[in-house]
Amino acid sequence: MSHPRTSPALRNHTQIACDFMIRGVLHQGTVMNYSESGLFIKTKSPGAIGSTLSIRILDPIQSQPVTIIGEVARRQLPLSAADQGLKTGLGVRILRASTKIDALLSASEPTS
Repeated sequence: MSHPRTSPALRNHTQIACDFMIRGVLHQGTVMNYSESGLFIKTKSPGAIGSTLSIRILDPIQSQPVTIIGEVARRQLPLSAADQGLKTGLGVRILRASTKIDALLSASEPTS
């Protein structure tokens, strides 16, 4: 089931590889866009709405992993996403980050 975004925040587009953990299981994805309050991770492993996740992104300046704690706010599952021309993945509300998310993600080089 796909859940629509509740607030149209200004989104910055990017493509940055990330790892994230939900309920002790490690998954991989790509951060596709972000704002002050959240981000969208393209992944085939969407968690349940309300699940807490730990996201790890490599800081390109310090070459250190940065951890972001978030909550699954919405998800786009494979069948409903394809029907609507959307990417499969998770909309994540940022709860806590070890650095300013905007500075980290804007400094990262997009992946190909």
